[in-house]
Amino acid sequence: MEGHLQKPEVTGEVRQDYISGNWVVLAPQRSARPDDFADSRPKPENSPKYKDDCPFCNLTAFPQEPDVLRLPDDPMEWRVHIFPNKYPAFVPSAEFKSWNTGPYRVLQAAGYHEILATRWHDQTDALTSHRDLALQLEALVLRYRQLREKTSVNYIQIIKNQGSGAGASLTHPHHQIFTLPMLPDDIAALMRGAKKRMEAAG
Repeated sequence: MEGHLQKPEVTGEVRQDYISGNWVVLAPQRSARPDDFADSRPKPENSPKYKDDCPFCNLTAFPQEPDVLRLPDDPMEWRVHIFPNKYPAFVPSAEFKSWNTGPYRVLQAAGYHEILATRWHDQTDALTSHRDLALQLEALVLRYRQLREKTSVNYIQIIKNQGSGAGASLTHPHHQIFTLPMLPDDIAALMRGAKKRMEAAG
């Protein structure tokens, strides 16, 4: 990691609080993402299997970045796919820079921010077959193993946020995969505690 006094041209930052030392992600570009929950109009209880106005259903009208992983790997029979987020908090980079902004130490938000989406719009976990749930888990494990080999990746977090209460902006079921160039403080604290406990146990 190289040190620089002047801020380079980047789309996001990972900024360190100078009192607590905690890291916080700043990703202003994500404010441009679509939002199904922007208004309070009631939504139908049963969504159709395919929606023309859904970016994850209508890939012709709303093209995404090329898939990095698809299961089954068949353009006609796939059930889940993983692709780069169009509004990423982290941008792939083999190397990342550090600089100072006022009293803050800042890291370039280098990493990966990807989406796993199901094929059908109403494919919630409660209505999904065991086979499709297994394919989702298999895809996440495979991609995790690929990402952990990247030089700028020190931590991988996978979440599934469905519904506005969980922070989702689209109703189509999906996971998000984040990688960070540093280990989050709470995870580092857990690892230190686990190591201490293991050493105490002998």
